[in-house]
Amino acid sequence: MTTTGYLGHIDDEEHDRRGGVLRLYGLSADDQASLRAWIGPRLSHPECGAFVVHADGDAVAKLYATSMTEGRLNLGVLDDQGQEKATAQLEGGYGGGRKARLRLGILDDEGHVQDTVRLYAGSGSHPGLVLGRDGGSSIELGWDGGGEPFVEVASGQHFTRLNLFGIYSSTKENNFVAVHPRDPSLAIHYCVLEGPEVGTYLRGSARLAGGRAVVTLPEHFADVTADEGLTVQLTPSSRTSKGVCATTLTVNRLVIEELLDGQGEYDVHYHVHGVRKGHESFRVIRPQRDLRREPRGTEPTRDDS
Repeated sequence: MTTTGYLGHIDDEEHDRRGGVLRLYGLSADDQASLRAWIGPRLSHPECGAFVVHADGDAVAKLYATSMTEGRLNLGVLDDQGQEKATAQLEGGYGGGRKARLRLGILDDEGHVQDTVRLYAGSGSHPGLVLGRDGGSSIELGWDGGGEPFVEVASGQHFTRLNLFGIYSSTKENNFVAVHPRDPSLAIHYCVLEGPEVGTYLRGSARLAGGRAVVTLPEHFADVTADEGLTVQLTPSSRTSKGVCATTLTVNRLVIEELLDGQGEYDVHYHVHGVRKGHESFRVIRPQRDLRREPRGTEPTRDDS
């Protein structure tokens, strides 16, 4: 490939905008002179030095040095009109400090991002991996401002985040979703029961004999439930019942008796609630950082150089 160099003869208007520019030209496959490389300020950021290399076909490489992004390497793929359609950006020290960011993007006809992959690392930043789609949906794996790992799925202004504190949703719902058994085009949405404690429960039925029933609760309930904080609800299944009460309630044993020394013979349904062991001091009010969404910078866009 024959290459010729061209320096200067920049019109006054362009010189005022960009300063000095070095252009290198070469011959393409059809013997037409084409721009191979140029060195000079970036059009939209005069303080940014740029070195741009073009190749026959649809490849372009750009190297920048700026005060905002201390170093950036762009590798792009161009369409037939020379517009960038795909870009890979590697940045070191973006926003100041020892930080690194890798961004891969697919651009539409107007230079707006469609699909991206972003990887963050470095001192003073929160490392993470972000997969993004056109329309604002994304999947992110990373660490929040408090150093806790999390996984987040987002679409527009709504997000659901999983971290060591639990599952958080901007829609204020935690749903269980199942396919409708009689109509596959529908789905059944049930919401998780919520409250200010980490609860356990056990329910069942026992039959009174001579007005009394003794229920041995399963070992697995005692294994996960604290001794304190137990409650029980009882429902007699007899119209003639004098009423029932729990005379004994532990994580191992429930004793049900009919009131007024009744001698009834009928079923009683019970619902025992407890608190999970190790979570007796569950914090309802917490610092906002548990839910804060960290900004991850702008998406890749078409460069103006």
